[in-house]
Amino acid sequence: MKRFMVLLAGAAILAGTASAQRQVSTRQVCEQRCNDGLPDEDSPGMRPYNEKLAQIRQQKKAETDPDKRKALDRQEEDVLDKRADYVGKTCRYICATNPEG
Repeated sequence: MKRFMVLLAGAAILAGTASAQRQVSTRQVCEQRCNDGLPDEDSPGMRPYNEKLAQIRQQKKAETDPDKRKALDRQEEDVLDKRADYVGKTCRYICATNPEG
């Protein structure tokens, strides 16, 4: 009987700590946290962007013509913008069920 009470008390404590960890944040806070933490270089969705960026940066190192370097700079900015859009869309999807506020 004593063991049962100890187990019951332990389960109640664990249930209380688990529910405390599940605080619902607003959609804006969720998206901010997501945007700060999501750009993981190894994630499958980020790989194409990171590979393209690595390719462009390698071309920039080898390039000596200023016009071609400017074109590569524009390409790099374009890929960075697309990557940021991808992260934003992913975070909006993840946080869609969080309350507005």
